[in-house]
Amino acid sequence: MSMFNKKVSLYTAEQSRAIDELALERLNVSSNVLMQRAAQFSFDVALKYWPNMNSVSVFAGKGNNAGDAFLFARLAQDYGIRVQLFMMTDLSGLNEEAKLAYKKIDLSSVQKELSFSDISGDLIIDGLIGTGLRGAADGPYDEAIRLMNETNIPILSLDIPSGVNASTGAVVNDAVMADITTTFISHKIGLYVGKGRVHSGDIKMDSLGVPNALLSSFPGIELSLFEPAQLPPMAIDSYKNRQGHLLIIGGDEGMPGSILMAAEAALRSGAGLVTVATRAEHMSLLVSRIPEVMVAEADIEDLSKSYSKYDAILIGPGLGRNRWGKTLYEACLSWDVPLVVDADGLFWMAKEGRPVSDTVIVSPHVGEAARLLGVDSSLIEQDRIKSAKEIRDRFGAIGVVKGPGSVVFDHKKISICEHGNPGMATAGMGDVLSGVIAGFVVQKFADFEACLEIAVLLHSAAADEAAKDLGQRSLMATDVIRFLPRVMQGER
Repeated sequence: MSMFNKKVSLYTAEQSRAIDELALERLNVSSNVLMQRAAQFSFDVALKYWPNMNSVSVFAGKGNNAGDAFLFARLAQDYGIRVQLFMMTDLSGLNEEAKLAYKKIDLSSVQKELSFSDISGDLIIDGLIGTGLRGAADGPYDEAIRLMNETNIPILSLDIPSGVNASTGAVVNDAVMADITTTFISHKIGLYVGKGRVHSGDIKMDSLGVPNALLSSFPGIELSLFEPAQLPPMAIDSYKNRQGHLLIIGGDEGMPGSILMAAEAALRSGAGLVTVATRAEHMSLLVSRIPEVMVAEADIEDLSKSYSKYDAILIGPGLGRNRWGKTLYEACLSWDVPLVVDADGLFWMAKEGRPVSDTVIVSPHVGEAARLLGVDSSLIEQDRIKSAKEIRDRFGAIGVVKGPGSVVFDHKKISICEHGNPGMATAGMGDVLSGVIAGFVVQKFADFEACLEIAVLLHSAAADEAAKDLGQRSLMATDVIRFLPRVMQGER
């Protein structure tokens, strides 16, 4: 289950700083009071997860993040824990709040280091940069991050792992690989998306006494969760045509598996009818594996006459990059039916470059998103949210940029998927997702945008449940299909 039991908003670094300033004004407290609360929360977390620690290695930069680290060090001293202190600057380089915090340390018992070569604590405290990162962590900061990561010592990062962009989750050079990140007052976008999600470890949040209502005037991005209540109950008089008819086009020579998984996922998601248009040699295999599916040879002339009977079309799984796939993709663009485009369908969308309508859903991973926008994939990683908006603006489509903290985008909002795990990095996972999306679209139980978001959440939540039973390393795409019913029924 998620650590959240209510809607959570995520904020940029700039918004987070503005929220902090508003909190100081409205609560009439000093910055050092909030620092003390942040340090106490972080220290309590450290005691809970590393109760036997006898020493800590504290890394401090020069801003408020360093102040949190200094106060953590003082709490550790009071508890009888030895402190090894690594500072990126002398006292004159600290800001005023950090100086006040530094002066609370009992320097007579601290082991103050001049180099990063001997990190000896049972726990590393990362207070190097925080949300103030601009560009890349470089120079001595980059060296400190590298040496911290090279140890086998667990790391607790304060507010956000140093080197992670709090607004985008991007990592330019390197970033601290935290086991736990304690964050304060507001949830930062960078903790939940892209590389930031990878580097943050387990995220522990404390409001530091700041009421949630104070954040309401800031337009954050929603961190979305799957709840079974998002799926309406089926009508007692429902029948297969009311549940919707989906056409899946794909499966070029040697690639029947993709459409097979997409078809089964669509049926498990509740689609009433699924027809697969594919190569003739794949038809018997499909029917033998999924007897509930209907099959047809992918003949453009026949499909052009019959497309109107379908409630949505999914094109791309196993479509291939030869003329056969290109011709089918081009034909789909002229049919007035909601369209889900994935896999090789996205290849042809990028290559042909033709704009599409607002009843099109795309589901690219980072490489496919880069191809759609004609840029290097590193640019997508720098700001996945910006890239999602650019895809929406360029193609008129809604969709999801897949990856850690998948970014779901439609014409009204952007949201981040809270579910998902590394075990999903395996063949066929995207085919299953596209099948779930299309399966929801044909059912029309919610508006077009909501069907997309709920499908993304369900798919990732099912992958998390499957990983609990099977482990992340052993997770396969077909395992996710098996767990869809369990998650939809709330069996988590």
